[in-house]
This record gives sequence, structure tokens and C-alpha cells, in this order.
Amino acid sequence: TGTGFFVNGDGYLLTGAEVVAGCSGAVVRQGISAPAPARILARDDRSNLALLKIDGTAEAFATFRGTPEIRLGEAIAVFGYPLTGYLSSTGNLTTGLVSSLTGLVDDDTQMQISAPVQSGAIGSAVVDQAGRVVGIVDAKANLRDNGTEEKPSVEVIQNVNFATNADMAKTFLDANHVRYAVAPPGDDLTTPAVADIARKFTAQVSCEAKM
Repeated sequence: TGTGFFVNGDGYLLTGAEVVAGCSGAVVRQGISAPAPARILARDDRSNLALLKIDGTAEAFATFRGTPEIRLGEAIAVFGYPLTGYLSSTGNLTTGLVSSLTGLVDDDTQMQISAPVQSGAIGSAVVDQAGRVVGIVDAKANLRDNGTEEKPSVEVIQNVNFATNADMAKTFLDANHVRYAVAPPGDDLTTPAVADIARKFTAQVSCEAKM
């Protein structure tokens, strides 16, 4: 399973390409609501993005942040559905900062965030303090080799997670002719208010395996 978010009221949503890799279709569920089948319309492994479509409409959908763009050190939040069957079935919120405006090995299609990310959160929207989308959770870093062949060691990497930046997501949506909303950052909201915004447009995504 993974997480996705609606980008317009017509039932289109974004998730991670790896979430639906090898799947014939997907199932989308928000909180404790009934699951809805979704078609996989497009995947881009390079940006780790996938486009899904449910038959119905979305009651709430995300708005991407316009200019000025997100800055280093700004507060962000992530709402998703990590660790299915272990954590809450109604979703989880984590918060953090933009740690870097580039990703792994200076990848300028990504940003680095300090918000904790667990399995199942891939595809979650990263939002600013106004609830605008600034990225999509892509990957987490846990361990890395930090020694030599003679003296091997492993370093535990803490608070290092990566998100595909919003410009890549918008380019992906443009290529697939899907409309989306963009707005200036707006006033900072309380964390509970940001959580409520993100929760309403976020859904859990489950893969239907190919037979």
C-alpha cells in the first residue's frame, strides 16, 4: 500500500509509481470510508509519480503552491497512511522542515525533508503551513555504508527523507492533460488546520496485483 492525493474534483489523484508497480489496478480509500476502484492512467519511474482515476468525484482536492516557492527551513507537514495494519487506519500526520532544496546527490528534482516517513507514506503530499502542496514523498534514507573493507560499519541516517518537488508533479500532470489548482502560499495556519486540509484530499492506495 501507499498514499495518494486528489489533484482535482474529477477524481484524478497522484501517488508514487512504485506504489502501483506491477499492478493491474488500484483501490483508493479515505479514512474508514468504503474503498473505490481506481484505474492507473500513467506512471513515470524517473520521478516516481503515477496518475490514478476513480469513477466518482473528489469532495476535496489539493492546491499546489505558486510563487514564492518553498524556501530552505520552512515548516512542512505530511499526511499519509503508513504501516497499514499497525498504525491508525485513519491516517497519520508528521511535521518537519525543508532540510535541503535538492535531493540525493544534489538531485534538483527533489527536496530533502526532516518529517518522519514510514513504509506506506510514499506518494503523500508534502504541504507548507498554508496547506499548499510543495512536494510528493519519494523515498526515505535509513542506512549507509560508512567504513572500509577492513573496518566495515553502517551509519544510521536520521530525519533524512526525500520528496519529488512540485514542479515535477505539475509537469507530469501537464503531460497527461490533467488540470490542477495553483495558489500563492497564503497565511500560515495552525498545524491542526493544516492537518485537516491535507487529510481531506489524501487517500490510501492499495495495489491490485496482476494475475
